[in-house]
Amino acid sequence: MYSTDNQSSDFQEILQRVRKPLFAAGADVDQDSRQAGAENERCGDSVKLYFQLDDEAKNTDDPLIRAAKHLTVGCSVCCLAADLLCETITGCRISKARNIVQQLRTWQTDPDAPAPESMNRELAALQAIRGKRSRARCFLLPLEALENLMSSL
Repeated sequence: MYSTDNQSSDFQEILQRVRKPLFAAGADVDQDSRQAGAENERCGDSVKLYFQLDDEAKNTDDPLIRAAKHLTVGCSVCCLAADLLCETITGCRISKARNIVQQLRTWQTDPDAPAPESMNRELAALQAIRGKRSRARCFLLPLEALENLMSSL
């Protein structure tokens, strides 16, 4: 369990990351990036993900994600989830990214499910919305965008 000082520090870190995402797409997005998105028509949130696959692995069944970026317009939960997802899948193979998506979906809906090992600390920030139907779509929207992107490979 976090102490009050750790919780305050983590909260400030989360706010900073929502305001200035580490993996936000900008002018640095390669024009050859693969892209796909997802939208929540009820609230207007949208996520667009951009991939750069490793050149040597593009023609394999399990390419390496060299870089992942996102363009998210939405609430803080959606923005944070998209940024954490991009951080986690950068450097992963597609098969591992699929596994992470499945683990995150399970984590969101099953209170007994463990977080993916690579995201334990980060997901602690989203623990408060875990299992909340009203916020589930905010958390799951980046995963949907990733699934759309991976299905196009």
